[in-house]
Amino acid sequence: MNVYKYLYIFVLLICLVYTAPVFSGVADISGNPSYSISGRTVTLRVDRIMNNTNNRTTGSLYLTLRMTQGSSPSTAGYNVARTSISIPDNTTGQLYPGESFVNLVQSATFSPPANGTYYVHLYVSEYPELNTSLDYVTFPKTYTSTNNSDDSNNPVDSGDDGGDASNNSGVSMSGTVSITWTDSEIRILIDRVINSRNSSTGVLVIEAWMFRQIGDTNGYKVASLNLGSLSANSRISGISEIVDFIRPPDGTYYASVILQERNSSGEYVVDRKDFTTTETFSSGDDSGGGGQLSYHFIMLLLAIVFLVNLRKILYRFI
Repeated sequence: MNVYKYLYIFVLLICLVYTAPVFSGVADISGNPSYSISGRTVTLRVDRIMNNTNNRTTGSLYLTLRMTQGSSPSTAGYNVARTSISIPDNTTGQLYPGESFVNLVQSATFSPPANGTYYVHLYVSEYPELNTSLDYVTFPKTYTSTNNSDDSNNPVDSGDDGGDASNNSGVSMSGTVSITWTDSEIRILIDRVINSRNSSTGVLVIEAWMFRQIGDTNGYKVASLNLGSLSANSRISGISEIVDFIRPPDGTYYASVILQERNSSGEYVVDRKDFTTTETFSSGDDSGGGGQLSYHFIMLLLAIVFLVNLRKILYRFI
């Protein structure tokens, strides 16, 4: 009898874990990506791209270098270079759960944008949705195009890196970044927060936000975690904290984890992780707290029906 009881509890736990709302990247960029331009060729370098899911294989992955007039890659601009990811051991460009590409060096044809000064972004996408970012980084240096028919006038030239994706302050999140929540609490998981500069940081704060669109700056802060300051060239590893969850107004949102630094000069965003899965909150949710993904809610209902019937079956043998 005890065996069946434990089996029932085990199946229940599996169902609850599977149906919990989790945001974890399908293809996450980490490390310090960089780019360089020589004539009509762009060289893209990425330390790591990892599939942080446990049950989803990616499609063929692509890297795109994008230049925009606004600070977000979703604003108007130009895709100036794009290449499929292909290495000798993986010519399909796909990643199985938990797998990663390491020390990528990929080349692509450079198509100069119209004259002007641009923010530069590198994003990874999945075939066939090549214009939908799974993850992206924004480089600290802008790019100025003065004559798109003559690359010799471009400030990024052979031997001059276009910059790496670490922010200007040298403080960043690295590795897996994910959030899960219940009605009133949210768990924040971050592998590492790294201070790579030669001086201490101000007060670092991790914030979870909900935005109507990926890359937006106006949204709703739903959680906050104070990390304190980091000394020069140090890191915090294995962040796993539960804090209060503040439910946003009804609607459909994209979640983001933002790393803020606060000092005597003000408050600044030093790193940001946007998730591509949407979350819908509805006033019909009687919990009054956090919401569940509609998909996960349906799966939870199916799990309950399954467990009720499983219990009936097991009782026949008890």
